[in-house]
Amino acid sequence: MNLFTDNADLQFHFQQGVPWDRFVPLWEEGFALPDGPRSLAEARELYQDSLAEVGEFAAREIEPRARGIDQEGVDFKDGRVVLPPALIENIEGLKRLGVMAVNLPREAGGFNFPLTVGTALTEILSRACTNTLLLHSFYQGPAIMILRFGSREQIERWVKPLASGEISGAVAMTEPDAGSDVGALSTRAEADGNGFRLTGSKQFITNGCGD
Repeated sequence: MNLFTDNADLQFHFQQGVPWDRFVPLWEEGFALPDGPRSLAEARELYQDSLAEVGEFAAREIEPRARGIDQEGVDFKDGRVVLPPALIENIEGLKRLGVMAVNLPREAGGFNFPLTVGTALTEILSRACTNTLLLHSFYQGPAIMILRFGSREQIERWVKPLASGEISGAVAMTEPDAGSDVGALSTRAEADGNGFRLTGSKQFITNGCGD
């Protein structure tokens, strides 16, 4: 099996539904970027081959481990979160494929793939194992925020290690009186001369064992 090439929905959208010619040349800045594709045809081939490789790995390695990961669950021992070994194996395999941050710019450690390609990769992983998908999201997800709002030094320190899978991030959003409503958050960060002092209360920190 291959969770990309065997998925009729993804194949339809990739082959017929996505107007690649309208945005890929802009995304790749006229195919003049170093280390990037030199034409629309080359870009589509790159995207398709990459998704097919992930699709084959997801079917062969990730999907067969999904039930065991669900059954084992996450443990907490000696003050540390312990993830199922099979889940770690899945993430290590995705690291070897180099697909921890496919939508980030190449200079930040990504592939500079359009978000459409990243969404297809997300669907492949979600079909194979939702636990793996969720953990995978805590590499590129935090990296995008730092890339958008961080300094050059912060990008070097955090984004590239996130993109390579060396470290993972977390989402500390939920508070006692605010869940997904980020406008209602009350936690504040104030400069104190040595950095920032955080004042507030958080719960349900997703991937709270992240780096």
